[in-house]
Amino acid sequence: MGIKSYIRSSMDTIFYDSSLYEDSFDEIKILKNQPTSFQMAYLFENEDEDTANITPKLTVNVESEISDYVSLYSVENVGANVIGPALTDDWYLSRKPGMYPDVCKKVKNNIVRCVSYQWGSLWVNINEEKENLNPGEYDIKISLKCERKFTYECEKTVRVKVIDDTVLPHQRYVTNWMHYDCISYFSDAKPFSKKFYKAFKSYATLASKNGQNTVLFPAFTPALDTEVGCERMTAQLVNIEKTDKGYVFDFSKAKEFVDICRECGIKYFEHCHFFTQWGAKAAPKIVVKVNGKNKKLFGWHTNSIGVEYFGFLKEYIKAFKKFMKENKLTDSFVFHVSDEPHLKHMETYGPASEFVHKELKGYIICDALADYGFYESKVVTTPVAVTTTADDFIGKADDMWIYFTGGVTREYLTNRIIGIPYERQRILGVQMYYFGIKGFLQWGFNAHHTFLCKEIINPYISPDMNKEFLAGTSYLVYPEKDCATPSVRLFIHRETFNDISLLEKLESMVGRERVIEIIEEAMPGINLRYRVTKEQFDTLYNKVIEEIEKSI
Repeated sequence: MGIKSYIRSSMDTIFYDSSLYEDSFDEIKILKNQPTSFQMAYLFENEDEDTANITPKLTVNVESEISDYVSLYSVENVGANVIGPALTDDWYLSRKPGMYPDVCKKVKNNIVRCVSYQWGSLWVNINEEKENLNPGEYDIKISLKCERKFTYECEKTVRVKVIDDTVLPHQRYVTNWMHYDCISYFSDAKPFSKKFYKAFKSYATLASKNGQNTVLFPAFTPALDTEVGCERMTAQLVNIEKTDKGYVFDFSKAKEFVDICRECGIKYFEHCHFFTQWGAKAAPKIVVKVNGKNKKLFGWHTNSIGVEYFGFLKEYIKAFKKFMKENKLTDSFVFHVSDEPHLKHMETYGPASEFVHKELKGYIICDALADYGFYESKVVTTPVAVTTTADDFIGKADDMWIYFTGGVTREYLTNRIIGIPYERQRILGVQMYYFGIKGFLQWGFNAHHTFLCKEIINPYISPDMNKEFLAGTSYLVYPEKDCATPSVRLFIHRETFNDISLLEKLESMVGRERVIEIIEEAMPGINLRYRVTKEQFDTLYNKVIEEIEKSI
C-alpha cells in the first residue's frame, strides 16, 4: 500500500497495466540550451476503506536549483479503436483497441488526478523554452503526496549535468500541415480574426518549440483533402479584387499572419498549392471581389492550365514576389504545385509545374512524390519522397525532403501513429541526418477531420477520426477552446529533431565523416527500414555528448 514510482525514459510507453520494477536511469547530460525529457511513472495502491473508489489527488512538488526550467505534464489516455492494419510488421506496442497514453495535460496547481492500481506518468520537460542554463550539476527531486486517512508519499531524484556549450536550431525544413478550418471550428472563431489568433498562437508556439520551423501559408484555401466538387471552410489570407485593369491584391492579412508566426518562433512558410491535389486538374477555391461582391472565381470549375487561370497566377505571383521583397521574406518561402501527383497526371501537372517554375525561378518548389520516375522527368525540382520509395531518391536528389502518411506502416518504416514505440518515431531524425535529407513534411499537425474533410472530429473522443485513419495519423495536438494541448508524440517529435541539432553540432566540431562513423557504430546497418532499440539510442546520445564534451 502506498505510492510506487520509477524514473523512466521518454521513449517508454507507460500503459495503465504496465509492469514496472526499476528506474531507467538517474542522470542526464545536456547542453546549456538543449531541452530534454523523461517520465516519472507512478502507481497508487489505495486501500483506505472509505475512499477506495475515489480517484485520489496527488500533490506534485519539484525541488531544484533549476526548478523554474522544469515543466510537468500529466500523461492521459485516449481510447483508440484503429491501431494498426491487418497486414503490417511486428514493431508495434499493440494492434488491439484500448487505452493508449498520448495526451499531455499541463499540471495545474501542483495537482494530478490518478486512478488507484493503474500506472500513470508525469512527463517532465527540462528547459522547454531553450534558455541558456548555467553549466553545472543539478538535482531535480520530484515528490508525490496524497493526504487521505493516511499520508502516502514518494520521491525520485534525477541529476542533470549541464555542459558549457550550446546547440543551434537544426538546419532542416520541418512542417506538419496546419488545418485552419479545424482551429476555427474548435475555437468558434472566423479564420484570422482576433479570437482565431488567440488559439492559433498556441498551435504555432507548440509547433516551433517542438521541432517544427515551417508553417503552411494559406494565401488561398488550401486545396488539400477535399473531394472533387466539395469545398472546405474558406481560409484565405489574400484579399483579391478584379478590376477592368486586372487584379488588385491586398496582403495586409498575410503580413499579420507572418508577423504572428514569427512571434511564435516560426522561420519558414510553405505557400499553399497553386493547383488541386492528386493531379493538378483544377484550381483551389479562390474568392475574388467582382463588382463589389465576393465570388468564388476559381475552383473545381476552373481549367487548371487554361489561359484565364494562368493569367491570374502570373499577376498574383508578380505581386507576391513584391510582397516578399518588401517584407524581407524572399528566403523564407517554399512553394508547391500540386500534392501527390503521379505519372498518369502528367497531362495537367506537367504544364502547371512548368508554369510555376518559370514564374518562380530560383525559389524552392517541392511536391510530395511516390514515383522516382516523376522526378526523373524533371517536372519536380525538389522531391518530397514518401518513405516507401525514398531509397530510390537518395544519392540522386541532393535537396530531397521526405514524408510519410498513416498508410506507411510496414517494413519497419518510421511513423508517428499512437500504436508504435516512440523509438520508431524518433529514428527519423538520425535517418535524415545520415542520408542528408533536407526536409520533412507530414499532412497533419491538427487535421481533426475524417477522410476528405467530410466531418470535423474531436480526437479526445475518436483519435482515429471515426475509424477512418490509424489513431494519431492526422494530428500531434489536441484542440481546446482557445489553445492546443500537446501529445506525447509531439514531444517525441521535438526529440527527433533535437537529435539532428546535436549531430550537426558535433559535425561542426569533428566533421561529418566522424559523425557518420559514430552513428554506424551505435546503429550498424542503419537504413530507412531500421528497427532501432532504446539502448541503441542511449548509446548514440551518450557518445555524441561525450564527443562534444571532448571537443569543447
